[in-house]
Amino acid sequence: SESTQKVSGTIDIWWIVHDGGLLMLLPFLLRQHKVWKNCKMRIFTVAQLEDNSIQMKKDLKTFLYQLRIEAEVDVVEMMDSDIATYTYERTLMMEQRTQMLKELRLNRKE
Repeated sequence: SESTQKVSGTIDIWWIVHDGGLLMLLPFLLRQHKVWKNCKMRIFTVAQLEDNSIQMKKDLKTFLYQLRIEAEVDVVEMMDSDIATYTYERTLMMEQRTQMLKELRLNRKE
């Protein structure tokens, strides 16, 4: 039947805002289903030209390994510093939100 038709191809993830891996969860969960099981995952992240893209790729591979997620990693170098500023600000907001949630949980336990 059509509902069990298997899909093969690639699931591409553009990981611009480093949210602690939340975005990685969606394709990971998709691949647990028999329809998406044969799909490969590719993770793209953005680097500025002055960044060490080789180290970024290595770090991202290690991070994915720790999450037990199998994926191909690509670091895309971009000259536009606006993108880096945007991602830095969004990442900072995510980190602040995470910290706030941790503090709320600690306060509830007291």
